[in-house]
Amino acid sequence: MTAPCTARLILPRRSLASCVRAYVVRDTTGLPPLPAGQRFNHFPATTLCSLNWFIEGRAQMLLENRGVLGPLQDPLLFRGPQTRPTISHNPGPVRAFKLLLFPQALHALTGMPIAAFVDRIVPLASALDGAWLTLADAVLQSNDDESRVALIEDFLEPRWHAARHRGGVPAGKVGDWTQALLLQAATSGWGRSARSVERRVRLWAGQPLRRLKRLVRAEASWRLRRADGPSAGWADFAQGAGYADQAHLCREVRDITGHSPAELWAKAQHDERYWAYRIWG
Repeated sequence: MTAPCTARLILPRRSLASCVRAYVVRDTTGLPPLPAGQRFNHFPATTLCSLNWFIEGRAQMLLENRGVLGPLQDPLLFRGPQTRPTISHNPGPVRAFKLLLFPQALHALTGMPIAAFVDRIVPLASALDGAWLTLADAVLQSNDDESRVALIEDFLEPRWHAARHRGGVPAGKVGDWTQALLLQAATSGWGRSARSVERRVRLWAGQPLRRLKRLVRAEASWRLRRADGPSAGWADFAQGAGYADQAHLCREVRDITGHSPAELWAKAQHDERYWAYRIWG
């Protein structure tokens, strides 16, 4: 049986495509209560930063051994890049809205040291201030997702245009933004040694370039698999997706998601806990 439709992905306007990766909407408030075992949320390791609004309901983060880390009480949260797969739990129905940003874009917009927020989830006021918090409050009070997207994009558009005009933004499509980031770091005016380049990459994106490329490749591979469907064998798929072999694919997917490719594919189709993978196509 296919899992219920409780989430969707919204893509940004074209002019913000190198700044905003997507918006994620999650809403279980209009459905019969989910069984207790289906109120968990599994997320992969990610390069992205996110601003998170809990419009109704709350979440708890879980440790790797499934011990409860604690409730996320604030309805406005900032989540930095994550180097490990994570799990959260919703005690009851939830309506949430998430803005996913490329890390180097957020750094260009705010000057935020992204590396300071790797593997962290904090109240939004601990990461951003001023106009960003005013925006966040307006989004929280909006009546629908379309209004939330419009508020965010009208806020970001002039700021992103100004950041790109200053020349400090490595811009690129989803699939090649790490290459653009490397090029920007290598041609920056303050030191061009390999060590200097790596420091700039970490400052702008929070993680080493090698890991960024692995995560981006995994995301691209998942989209490719969604397009191909279940018919292709994993060995052939691994070769076509840029991995050395099937074992290479399995190692990286398990590191990023906690599951083998076949396990993850099956869970994404039928298990509500893996809704985040189901919508990412």
